[in-house]
Amino acid sequence: MLQRGFDEAELTEGWQLFEKATGRSLGASSNPDVGATSDLISAIDNWENTWFDVADAALSRKHPEVHKELFTNLNKTSGIEVVANVNEFTNRLNSIAGKTSAPWTDAMALLAKRGLTNEKINEVTTLLDQAKGKNTPDDSWMINKAELEAAREEMWAWYQDWAKTARTIVPNKQLRIMMGISSPTRNEDTPETPENPEV
Repeated sequence: MLQRGFDEAELTEGWQLFEKATGRSLGASSNPDVGATSDLISAIDNWENTWFDVADAALSRKHPEVHKELFTNLNKTSGIEVVANVNEFTNRLNSIAGKTSAPWTDAMALLAKRGLTNEKINEVTTLLDQAKGKNTPDDSWMINKAELEAAREEMWAWYQDWAKTARTIVPNKQLRIMMGISSPTRNEDTPETPENPEV
């Protein structure tokens, strides 16, 4: 790629565009609470990603009635919405735990066996309380959708530029597919670069 001008500066630009396109560098703020709030949301999101799946897998097979009680209109989410989502999940878990007959008691025992213990629930409850105590993120923290869309378009243009360039010097199609710059099936509107291009 060096012969086509792909140097360290171009690589750095690509990573910078990637950071913007994923929103990582668009929500920067001088507010010291922003970093702490972001860390809390990330921790709650990680908890959700693990324990929603564990509960879903266990209850859907062995206790479908309890599964329905726990998951009706409740799916995994991300961002600031995860706080309300996990809060509702723990509220429902606590409601189920308060029931003293089968299948509710059996379901809670199964969840504990799978690792979703009271300790884990209390762990995320503490995180939720901390997140609720933070100020609602202001506009300087929230990502502007127009900026994000523009960043994604810029990232896509950079990728298209270098993907097309790379196809002129990588002769092996299987290698190009592995690199993500060619598709397994040929598009009639976009003919493949010859296998042995002149370089």
